[in-house]
Amino acid sequence: MADTQPDRQTRQTLIAAREVAMPTQEETAALARKVFALVASFTFPLAIQASDFHTPSRYFSYQNQETAGAEWTPTDPYQVCLSASASGKPPTPAHAARIVALSGAHRVIRCNSEDIATARTHIAAAIEAFNTDEMASAKAARSAMDGGIPNFSTDAMLMNILNATEPFNEQAWLSATRDEIIRAQYADKSASTSGKKIVFDWVFPPESLRDRNPDISAQELLPRFKTEALRRAKGVQDTFVMRSVVGNVKYDLGSGVLIFGNGKTADSPIVFKPPMNVKFNGHTVYAVNGANDGISKYTDDAPLTVVGFRNIVAAGHHPGLVTDRTLLAKAIRMPQDQAEKLLNKTNMLVVNVVMTITGAERLKNKNGLALSPSNGILFARVDKMFVTDMTGMPLTTYAVEALPANNAATAQHKKTINRAPN
Repeated sequence: MADTQPDRQTRQTLIAAREVAMPTQEETAALARKVFALVASFTFPLAIQASDFHTPSRYFSYQNQETAGAEWTPTDPYQVCLSASASGKPPTPAHAARIVALSGAHRVIRCNSEDIATARTHIAAAIEAFNTDEMASAKAARSAMDGGIPNFSTDAMLMNILNATEPFNEQAWLSATRDEIIRAQYADKSASTSGKKIVFDWVFPPESLRDRNPDISAQELLPRFKTEALRRAKGVQDTFVMRSVVGNVKYDLGSGVLIFGNGKTADSPIVFKPPMNVKFNGHTVYAVNGANDGISKYTDDAPLTVVGFRNIVAAGHHPGLVTDRTLLAKAIRMPQDQAEKLLNKTNMLVVNVVMTITGAERLKNKNGLALSPSNGILFARVDKMFVTDMTGMPLTTYAVEALPANNAATAQHKKTINRAPN
């Protein structure tokens, strides 16, 4: 999740690009779920989506005030601004309602002079505005730690593997070239039908591929496609955030700390990211697991770096990760009242690890042949580590120097890009 939101024109371009990329049924359903969540953030609780910070409205609590000066009484989202019904009569608007966020901030809504329908419209608008404010506050609070740094994405990981290792085999390049051609031709036909040209960073102009046979033209255009893909890979970003969601959050009253994940005691290290049961050249390897670590196919909803790699990216084969530090955390010191408010609403946290890719290795089979283009190992330097609540508000930071060294000299793995022939 980037800390900057695209403007309207950029959003339209992204939508068009995704349409051109012929999204799968799964991707279409995921997009529909995001739209539904925005529309129904007040009416329905949001499903957990670990790939991003949760909407703060999921963690709001609600209270009613029956009459002016009365005590605030807890209620559920469906009864906000409604007095308890009597003798089977429909409920009537209460005097006021209060919404309290996970951060402790609150909003009061006057609702006694409104009809129920109008009151609920005002409530929904207030929650949307409050939600926006809370997200902005969380963003400002963590901007020094991850401002502008995107989440890991399958696309970015693939491009970093391509940048640091030998190019794919010719079969993979030919397949990717063919996919680029087919999708560009689809875009050209779609534009001619709708009358609106879809702007995208194609390797080949879509109009140049009209009436071309994808199988034959792919053989001709492969060298140009490879050269351009390797050029783009060289410029891809290499610093990312891995956002690992952890649960089992508990408060130890005696020591005044939050313990989470597999943590047992207040002073023991917490393995929030268990390593894989394999080693790479003797080093610990971590799995980068999709939504649970904030991974998406595209970097913060940006289109693919190279459209022809869409099928590789969509396959979801994430590389293993070797870091220069062992990924451990410690219990979080917190006042009791703050811990109670937190645990009343969630027992989950997000451990954020900012890291820079320093190199990569392709995995090969026993015959020395490279496996799938997306299989490999990424080597990374841990730059920062901090914990947030589920809305993205920072709770604590960790000194990277205090993390045990993984004895992986990651810097030596950086390689010069292999350029394709002109």
